[in-house]
Amino acid sequence: MDSDQYIEMMNRYLRHEATSEEKAELLRGIGTSQMQQVFDEKAAGLWNSASSELDEETRNEMRQNLLQHIREERSVGRRHLWKKICRIASVVLLPVAVFLAVVAYYEIGQAESDKTPFSFVVDSGQKASMTLPDGTKVWLNSASKLSYYPSYNRDDRRVYLTGEAYFEVAKNPDKKFVVACQGVEVEALGTTFNVKGYDDDATVSTSLIEGSVRVSHDDRSVLLDPSETVDFDKSSRLFAKSKIEDNRQVDFWRRNILYFRSATLAEIAKTMERLYGVSVEFESDALKEISFSGSIRNNSLTNAFYIISLTYPLTYEIDRNVVKIGMKQ
Repeated sequence: MDSDQYIEMMNRYLRHEATSEEKAELLRGIGTSQMQQVFDEKAAGLWNSASSELDEETRNEMRQNLLQHIREERSVGRRHLWKKICRIASVVLLPVAVFLAVVAYYEIGQAESDKTPFSFVVDSGQKASMTLPDGTKVWLNSASKLSYYPSYNRDDRRVYLTGEAYFEVAKNPDKKFVVACQGVEVEALGTTFNVKGYDDDATVSTSLIEGSVRVSHDDRSVLLDPSETVDFDKSSRLFAKSKIEDNRQVDFWRRNILYFRSATLAEIAKTMERLYGVSVEFESDALKEISFSGSIRNNSLTNAFYIISLTYPLTYEIDRNVVKIGMKQ
């Protein structure tokens, strides 16, 4: 892109006529030698036409001082840069000073703020709900984290998940909604679905209630219809799709109900550790492979293990933050 095109783009930006692509191009160009040359040329032109009351030598010295301060402060940060420019502009009191201050403040500030995501973290034993800027509703399960950048719903609708979350996506045909989780991307428009992918899980699971989603990893993808679920195995990198027998099992956790379907005690223990911030210890490895199916409505830590012990000859002992599981003799 040549200098004239950059200058025209700057003019369009100041007239609030720049497209999102042009704004992005300006942001990418900040700090490059080509943009610096264009910026200097633009500033010089405005400065020379800004005031006829100052002699040429004074005007040139003030312009060079202002540009030098901008270059030096560009890497320091938005707040320090703005303070420095305000002090200079308050002395200069010329239109070009205001122009330089506004452009530098907005462009550099916008670029820096867009790099810092908003993050929402839910501790073990807690649940939370939130509404994203586009109206999408999100429920976060225990020990989960959701992040998104300030550009969300401006450039795209992308969130980053570690843990488990239930989404009711606001409809927007022009901007797809994407959940990035453990290397898997779940793409949707207007739909309701659940994604589960903790750091220590062997799989990333996506379950669809209504609408449609595309679950992808690298160059492979799977389309889901309502009442379908897909598991992505982190080790084999393979997808496994199946039907959901009861849609209520997808978001039991939102209603404080524990639901297990042929889950091993090792998997149940992992869920309990996330929910209650405890450590579960087994008397033997054989106990870890015992499976359990069912729902537990009163899902306190004690009650959950009590219900399971009624099904299998197990013993449990809770000592502060440690749960010890054994076999009845």
